Amino acid sequence: MTDVLIIGSGPAGMTAAIYAKRANLDVLVVEKEYEGTGQMAESSRIDNYPGFYGINGYELGEKIREHAEALGIKFLEAEVTGIQKTEENFDITLESGEVQSSKTVIYTAGAAHRKLAVPGSEKFENRGISYCASCDGAFYHGKDVAVIGGGNSALDDALLLSEICNKVYLIHRRAEFRGDASTLAKLEQKDRDKLEAVIVFAEPENAGAIRRLAENLEQFDFIPGIHTPEEYGRYMIRESGRFEYDDILEAFYDYEGYGQHRIQQENGRFSGYGYVSYPGTMALEDLMAEDPAEAYQAEQGLQMGGLE
Repeated sequence: MTDVLIIGSGPAGMTAAIYAKRANLDVLVVEKEYEGTGQMAESSRIDNYPGFYGINGYELGEKIREHAEALGIKFLEAEVTGIQKTEENFDITLESGEVQSSKTVIYTAGAAHRKLAVPGSEKFENRGISYCASCDGAFYHGKDVAVIGGGNSALDDALLLSEICNKVYLIHRRAEFRGDASTLAKLEQKDRDKLEAVIVFAEPENAGAIRRLAENLEQFDFIPGIHTPEEYGRYMIRESGRFEYDDILEAFYDYEGYGQHRIQQENGRFSGYGYVSYPGTMALEDLMAEDPAEAYQAEQGLQMGGLE
């Protein structure tokens, strides 16, 4: 019996283990691969970890593991196949059939990249092929790059890289991109639904404010067909791509509770069209406000019209 059993030995798992051990708890880390340190180990260079500029991922992972081992944290190489809640504790079943019991379970098994299955993709992974534009974009400053995909993530990454790189090629297998359009003139039906949902959310007072909402539609997050906290929580955990959903944990997911938590954080709102939130940095009232320069030009135009 342990106080805390942590599944996964990447940076998240190691950090949790270090904090738990420093709180004088008995900690066991279960790792699928011996000395696995997560996806970080595959990175040839990391520039955004404070205090270790330019370090490679494997070396940084080793330093984090050494820290954990120095505190006396125990590690077990095994794959978890099931988690069962007992009356007071948790039983964690391993692939070998062995069962570990713990008062608390922290699940940090990580995520997996959606890889490009083409010749050369494995050879050049983390040697020119990256999965995070905000993480690795600076490595390609002034160079020509290609973004593979046509969804919102691909379009957002392409826009980010356009500020860093010399040229960005957006490669998509379909005839049309699946990402949201950014102006009213280019809106597809789903974007028209998004605009309708944003109008309900923002409550604009005039046509000018509606136009400005349409021009800034990309600043709103919209999920069509989502109408309850439980539906939103389920979407975020199982479908959004922000989490690595694991059916082993299905009995422990609190979709409604998580949905409520995110809605409160985001100040989101449901409408007949779906769920909308506004993560923008500018106040919503300012986003809808009339541009003073436009107002002045309109006023001058009216005055000149009156003189004529």
